[in-house]
Amino acid sequence: MARQHLLRCIRLSKFMDPIFPDEDIILSTGTTKCPQQFVVTIPQTDGTEAELVLEANHVTKKTLGVWSNPLNINPTVPPEKLESKGLDWVDTLRIRPLKRKNTWLSHTATQYPALFYGLSSLYASKDELETVVGKVYYNALPFLGFNRNITKAYRTLPSEYQGIGLKHWCIEKLGKDTATLLRHWQSDSSLRMALAFVYEAFLMEVGLNGNVLTQPYDRLKHLATHSCFKILWQYADKFKLSIIFHERFNLGPT
Repeated sequence: MARQHLLRCIRLSKFMDPIFPDEDIILSTGTTKCPQQFVVTIPQTDGTEAELVLEANHVTKKTLGVWSNPLNINPTVPPEKLESKGLDWVDTLRIRPLKRKNTWLSHTATQYPALFYGLSSLYASKDELETVVGKVYYNALPFLGFNRNITKAYRTLPSEYQGIGLKHWCIEKLGKDTATLLRHWQSDSSLRMALAFVYEAFLMEVGLNGNVLTQPYDRLKHLATHSCFKILWQYADKFKLSIIFHERFNLGPT
C-alpha cells in the first residue's frame, strides 16, 4: 500500500490538468485529501469491474498482509499489529501446548515468515522493533525451553557460541531493505521509479552533498522527515554498514 500511495503522489503530474482541481491534488507537503475523480478498477471474470478504494495518505490500512501508513501520522499501529500477531501465537501455545521440537518447528515455519514478510514496509525505528520482538520472545521463550530472562545477546547468538540462535530482527530488516534496494535500483520495475523519487526528495530535504547514508545519523537525523530512506539510514549507521550510491545519484556543488 505504501508503494501505491507513493506512486499516486509522484505520478499525479500526468493527470493534473485539467482532470484535478488544485485542491484535490495530493502533494508531498502532506495534504491528505484524496482525488475523487481518480478511479481504479480491476476487471473480473464475470465481465464486471471491481473498484479499488483509494485511501488518503494518513489512513493506516492492511494491504497484502502488511499494515502501512505512508504519512506516519499514527506510526504505532504497524508495530502494534506485529506485536499482536506474535503474542497471539504465544497464547495459542498456552491454550494448546506442543512438544518442544514442535514448538520450534512452529516458530521457524510460521513465525519467521510472518515477521519477515512485512519488514521492508515497516517504518519502525530500531528501538521500536527491538521492543516489539523483545515482548514476543519474553513470552515465548519458556515454550521454547529457555528462561525468559536470558539476556538479549544470548538470544541471538548462534548455538556454536552457546546462544539460542534466534534471529536478530533489526539486522534482518537491514538486510531485507538493502536487498530490496540492490534488486530494484536502476531496474525496470515500478518500485525503481518510486525509490528514485523518494531518494531524490530525501536528498533535497537533508540538503547535504555526497552520500548522505554514510553521514552520522544521530547528529543529522533532524534534517529528514520519516521515510524509508531515513529508516535505512538509521539502521545502516547503527550496524556500521556503508551504503554508497554512485556520485551521479547524489547532490553535488553547483
